[in-house]
Amino acid sequence: MTKHFRDFLRTLEGYKRQVPLSRTDSRILKTMRWLISSQRDNGSWGQNDVATTALSMIALNELSAAAEQWELSKEIRDALQRGARFLIVKHGQNLWEAAVWDTAIAVRALFLVGDAQDVDFVNQRIAWLIRETSEPGNYGPHHIAQSIITLHAVSAHRDVIQRNSDFLEQALKNYPNRYSPYVLGQCLEALSITNHHSDVIPGIVELLKDYLSSARLDNANLLNICLALQGLWVSPGRGNIELGRVSSASLFGPTCFRDTGSWYNSELHTTWALITLARFSQELVLQIPYSELLYEYDQLRAESDNKLVRLQGITRRNLITNLLVAAGWASLLAVFVTYTTLRTDMYEWLKWAVPTLIGVMIAFNIRAIFRKPQ
Repeated sequence: MTKHFRDFLRTLEGYKRQVPLSRTDSRILKTMRWLISSQRDNGSWGQNDVATTALSMIALNELSAAAEQWELSKEIRDALQRGARFLIVKHGQNLWEAAVWDTAIAVRALFLVGDAQDVDFVNQRIAWLIRETSEPGNYGPHHIAQSIITLHAVSAHRDVIQRNSDFLEQALKNYPNRYSPYVLGQCLEALSITNHHSDVIPGIVELLKDYLSSARLDNANLLNICLALQGLWVSPGRGNIELGRVSSASLFGPTCFRDTGSWYNSELHTTWALITLARFSQELVLQIPYSELLYEYDQLRAESDNKLVRLQGITRRNLITNLLVAAGWASLLAVFVTYTTLRTDMYEWLKWAVPTLIGVMIAFNIRAIFRKPQ
């Protein structure tokens, strides 16, 4: 590899940038449009479902930065506001403050929307979440995990988050392999984003990596895969990040991603896949000034031209050497043929045919030596 070519590659390497997949992939735009269009008149997603509505709001909020370049900001803001009104109405009907998981997701969605008139309402729900998880309850580890993720997002007191993290560690300590990747992924994300130093984290990481190495991407496994990727992405260890980056690209596979821009035409599946891609998947791109790229190209081209000139000189010398050797052997052949046929009937024909053949060979070699390259 030549010096200038190595310099050229180093220049390209220096301009590599990691950008969120959501800002470069047109399929994400199609998904955003599909999700916005699938919102019900009352502001809900799914079958008037609190969890699906809250998750859809979180997914669209994650993509709000990318929406600016696609001029979807207004549509997303309107969709988020309608979703927020639906969640508040449903709370008034006592339909979502009964489960820790649903409450945590809904509170996080409302907090992220950031409407000033909902601040008191959100603070009351955060207080409920803190009280409800003040001691271990009759709910699964993923409920505790989502409460931790929400309390971390709203910057709750560190001692509350630490307490819930201890509860979560105790729930997982003895038999983490009895829980699904869907549960373990949420638990791993909760413990990782709060920097909770737990002995159970390495075991969960290995369980999720083993699962992803053999899981089949289908309707039954999609949520497990998405939550496993989310957990691995934020967990300690560079290898986990690389695994998440590779595996997340397969979510666009033809077996699950539909032409409509959805996953299995399901709003719940689509929101989880979208959150996974928007938050954790990245793409490698080159961003390099044109003038610098042109300069490096000119340097590389000049070196290639010089190398070609040197190669042509070497080729000419080799041809001249071969021509002299061929001429010597041809002369010996001419002498031998002439001597052996001097007193035969073929002599009159050979005395002009052999010199003509030698002349043609010399002419072709001279042409090859002095021919200009195309």
